[in-house]
Amino acid sequence: MRATVIFAGRDEIAGRLRDTVWEAARAALAQRPDPVIRDVLLDGGPFPLGHVLGPADTGTAELVRSAARAVRRLVGEVGAGDPESRVRRSPVTARVVEALLAAVRDRFLLLDAGELHRDPSGWPESWTWETRDRAEFDRVLARFDGDRPEHHGRLLTPLVKFIETSTP
Repeated sequence: MRATVIFAGRDEIAGRLRDTVWEAARAALAQRPDPVIRDVLLDGGPFPLGHVLGPADTGTAELVRSAARAVRRLVGEVGAGDPESRVRRSPVTARVVEALLAAVRDRFLLLDAGELHRDPSGWPESWTWETRDRAEFDRVLARFDGDRPEHHGRLLTPLVKFIETSTP
């Protein structure tokens, strides 16, 4: 059995993360409490970051807290006019997105099977793997197409564009 997984490009994921930061900013503009802003960053926006980063590890928790604080400060600075445009174009948003992209990219280091192929910038493009063990095949592929909450923090599902499998 062989699997090939194709991942969304860095620019596409960055765009989805910018959308997520905007959703968190909307929550901050609505005076929602910090835990709500953190929840939006993890799972309330267009990119289910919690699936990839998980809710509990210390590094993720601090990253999300820091991002939520940055979003709240940014919202306080955008002033009148078009807040969405200002938030999306802000250097603060760019820094938050870059930090989240780095954390997402690092999750690929947890892959313990297969061969990961990266583009020249280091962003994962594809992953291939072959085995004869059906149970192992299903277990490993669940990281790419699963959605079980107990696997959050190890799932790469939100990054997947396409999965091709071949079995005998």
